[in-house]
Amino acid sequence: NSIIMELFYGQFMKKMTCLYCNKSIRSFDPFVTLNLNLNNSKNYCTIDSLINNYFKTEIIDLYCNCQGGNSRFIDDTSIIKLPNILMISINRFKINNGYYSKDYTEIDLDYSLDLSNYSDILIIDSVEYTLSSMICHIGDANSGHYYSIINKNDKWFCFNDHVITDFDINKLDKKSPYILFYSRK
Repeated sequence: NSIIMELFYGQFMKKMTCLYCNKSIRSFDPFVTLNLNLNNSKNYCTIDSLINNYFKTEIIDLYCNCQGGNSRFIDDTSIIKLPNILMISINRFKINNGYYSKDYTEIDLDYSLDLSNYSDILIIDSVEYTLSSMICHIGDANSGHYYSIINKNDKWFCFNDHVITDFDINKLDKKSPYILFYSRK
């Protein structure tokens, strides 16, 4: 066992159920990062809304013996093992027609998250998380700068290269959060 696995490891369960015969197919996938896509039609969003979109149930077509061909399946993903530290990556960088671009959607940070709606099993431990730190990016897709914002004892600090300063979290550029770290309560 490694400290990385102990802190960041989680596990998804993907369940696909045929709408005609109720046959279920389950698969289990590990994760260390929850990669969230931004909705390009909005100018702003919340972390909670992005998580909700990530776990949205979909209808897909798959082969099933009951139909002798393709059948409609409910595709549902849930978490069956929660990590101690939830790392969320906001997919701000994209390739369009061979060119890199950055999505400047503003994100209203959720300082606490409750993941109970996304869990498929009874979890005795806490499903609540608190925002503890983040990595931010300023600039565009071709150049820019990364810095960190960390909460220590309910006080926020900015780590920008070798300079550490007090930070007013209310003045955060909402277009800059890139990777968020939530600690389990």
